[in-house]
Amino acid sequence: TLIHYKESDFNEMVPQYGHAIAHAIEHLSFHVAGVSPLLHGEAVAIGMCVTAEIALCLGICNKNTVDEHYDYISKAGLPVF
Repeated sequence: TLIHYKESDFNEMVPQYGHAIAHAIEHLSFHVAGVSPLLHGEAVAIGMCVTAEIALCLGICNKNTVDEHYDYISKAGLPVF
């Protein structure tokens, strides 16, 4: 839990999860010949998986958390890579 929830940027961080990487992926998808560009939400889904992988490399989450990202996102019908 956050002690200073209202004073933190947590409310802004959570909706942005996966977006930093998503914008780059989305942009690049418009420049691949013969492939339909990704929708914004599809790029965010991929960005969430990449973010989880980075968190694993940094030691701030475990492999199970990464696997759950791939599992839940693919079950929702969204791309993961």
